[in-house]
This record gives sequence, C-alpha cells and structure tokens, in this order.
Amino acid sequence: MPELARWQREHAGELEIAVIASGDPEHNRAKASEHGLGRVLLQSEHEVSDAYQAAGTPLAVVIGYDGAIRSPTVGGAEAITTLVAQATRPVLAVRPPAPSANGHANGGGAASVRPPRDRSRVGEPAPDLVLSDLDGARVALTDLYAESTLAIFWNPACGFCQRMLDDLKAFEDDPPDGAPRIIVISAGEPDAVRPQQLSSLVLLDPEGAAMRAFDAHGTPMGLLVERGRIASRVAAGADAVFELARSSAP
Repeated sequence: MPELARWQREHAGELEIAVIASGDPEHNRAKASEHGLGRVLLQSEHEVSDAYQAAGTPLAVVIGYDGAIRSPTVGGAEAITTLVAQATRPVLAVRPPAPSANGHANGGGAASVRPPRDRSRVGEPAPDLVLSDLDGARVALTDLYAESTLAIFWNPACGFCQRMLDDLKAFEDDPPDGAPRIIVISAGEPDAVRPQQLSSLVLLDPEGAAMRAFDAHGTPMGLLVERGRIASRVAAGADAVFELARSSAP
C-alpha cells in the first residue's frame, strides 16, 4: 500500500492508479489514510474482480485512454511493479499519440515534446538458458537463435492466453512469408500445455526463470530475437504479439 500511494503521487496526470477493494468501508478508509492512499473504490462482493477475471490479490491490469484493456492481468508485487514501469513508458500503448497540425504525431506541437528515454533492452544479447520441452528433452535457447525467433511467454491457465489460442494456432498453420520462428515459453506442467495442441516448439519455464531473464512479467507477452540479440521491446497482449510477428516479416 505505501508503494501504491507513492505511484499515485509520482505518476499523477500520467497514470491513474485505482485500488479496487472489498470489505468494510471504515476499515478501508483507515488503511488508506494510514498510507496516504487515494482513489480507493469498493466493490460490494467480487463483481469487479469477476468482470476482469481477477481471481486473487494483488492483481493489476492497465486500461488505455480509449477504455480498452492494454495489458494482461498480472499478479504479485514484482509483476505489478513491472507493469507500472511499462505503463509509464512506451511499451504498452496506454496514451494515444499527441495530435499535431497535420493530423500526425510527427509534426506541430509533438516536435516540442521530449521523447521518453529508451529503457528497452534492444540490442543486448538474448538470455542463454536451457529449458525442457514437453517430452523432457533439454533445449538450449542459443541453439534456436540462428534464425529469427519470436518468443511467446505463455500460461495455459491464463484467460488471455486461452482467448489467444485459436488465433495463435491459425498463425502457426499459415504464417506470412518471412515470419519468425515461434517458440512458446510456458508455465505449467506438460499435461496442462499438451492438450492445447500448439505446433510450435514449447519449452517449459515452471519457475519463471526465462520470463525474468527476458523481462517479461505477464502472459501472453512476446519479443523478437535476431542473430542472438534482443530485437524488440516486450509486446504485451495478443494484439501486440501478433503485430510484432507480422511486422517482422518483409
């Protein structure tokens, strides 16, 4: 809660942080006052959590200026901290481009706005890890970097992954010319992933070591690797992952 209060102060006007709480109003008011926390909203039971498929606490999701969901739902302090950092830099498309005199973001008043510092890892060597496939064989990621690779971070129990599944399988069946090779780096046990019948190489990341190494703190997310180096920012959500896959094709 102190961290939430600090984010509310530091990102005021840039990112609105609303806390959805349950329970007694007076208890919540006392806690909010203790930590200097503003914008605490009470749900009667679990209606908001259910609407966002947020089964547990703490969980967080980013909503864009257009009212659209702009991130996967992530859980835990570390993942939420990362989501806040991403939402305040141009990784998640939270803020629309500034309007300009010619109707584009590259003219008029936009030229006077200093672009945010690029804190991505583009150009750095891709992590060197060894993971197991669904049959238990050990696979070194460096052996996969010889060709353009799209790593998709996955969780078979994630609702956003489940919604993306049919489109991902269709993409696997008919990729555009020049599309990168897909590897799926998945949480969960083999028996949880195998029924989804992905044709791409699936590597298991039960402890989340690969996700942390790639700075991906939610699912579905993805990024490109070219010639052994990170070639894109982390894309969050199905639309951004597919856009990344298609934009990399000539």
